[in-house]
Amino acid sequence: MDSLHINYEDCFVTHCSGTGRHTDPNDPNCTASDKGGMRCVTRWITITHTDDPCDTGGGGGSGNSNPPSGGDNGVTSGSPPDDEEPDKSIIGIGPNDGLDSINNLETDPLCEDVGKRFNEEEFKNRIEQLDDKLDETKEYGFVESGPDNFVAVESSLDRTAITNVPIDSTTIGMMHTHYDNYPNGDFSVNGTPMMTATIKVPSPGDVGVFLKLLRNAVANNIPLEKVYVTMISSKGNYTLKYEGSALDIPSGGSVNMLSPQDFEKKYSDYIKKYGRQRGLLKFIKDEMAVTNVALYNTRYNGKVKRYFLYGNKDKIDDETCYEN
Repeated sequence: MDSLHINYEDCFVTHCSGTGRHTDPNDPNCTASDKGGMRCVTRWITITHTDDPCDTGGGGGSGNSNPPSGGDNGVTSGSPPDDEEPDKSIIGIGPNDGLDSINNLETDPLCEDVGKRFNEEEFKNRIEQLDDKLDETKEYGFVESGPDNFVAVESSLDRTAITNVPIDSTTIGMMHTHYDNYPNGDFSVNGTPMMTATIKVPSPGDVGVFLKLLRNAVANNIPLEKVYVTMISSKGNYTLKYEGSALDIPSGGSVNMLSPQDFEKKYSDYIKKYGRQRGLLKFIKDEMAVTNVALYNTRYNGKVKRYFLYGNKDKIDDETCYEN
């Protein structure tokens, strides 16, 4: 009786951790804390050949899971011998293989909701109204309390964020502007006005409002998938959606007990170092312990892209998840 151990790397894409969103539920690497990106595990197949013509070959297992039950006669699964090197010429097999999975990502219902809402007439009209206010000196927005019931809000002072967000038992979301860059009163050596650059992705404060809306939704039996915060800017429109459960809503705030000034400065430093999308997602992960909030960008051509971190170094990637 001869046995052949075949090692291979099985790579798959997880663009969200919601129940039923991963096609290999037996993989112990797929947990609620894992977020979007490429995942790779080493698997093996042990094929045992016997002289019995009734025996059949084939079977598989994972190096970090129990062998599957109900295997064919003559087939076992288990750890490969310690002295056996993986065969690098063998590529992954099964439903979760690398590039095929990337090109065939299953539908993201949160993304689809974002895309469809931006095409609803009333919602779209409010977005267009806010687009016209990007050169103003304040933030402007609408709070949606009940379907298509929009309440106008604005910041109380110039160059400040909206802080008074009315939330009631029917509130499901908020949209608001991040105003354009503006002159700060200084001039360059050649007389050109110096500009203060504004950050054109959702801020940590926006994430904090979003978490409040989620807790309010739980208290009032509002489906969490309906809750959103959308930010309108000259660099694109971004929407926050939640992909966790009612029990997993983060508290928000600075986990490192930073002062409000240091908190804002560190966020600005993250944006400068990592860029807008990666800087936001990495900051709320590192400084707010928020990992189950999804970031979507809506394009004017109707497409929606999702940005997500992956890997140990929190690299950024994106995928088009909705097309009008």
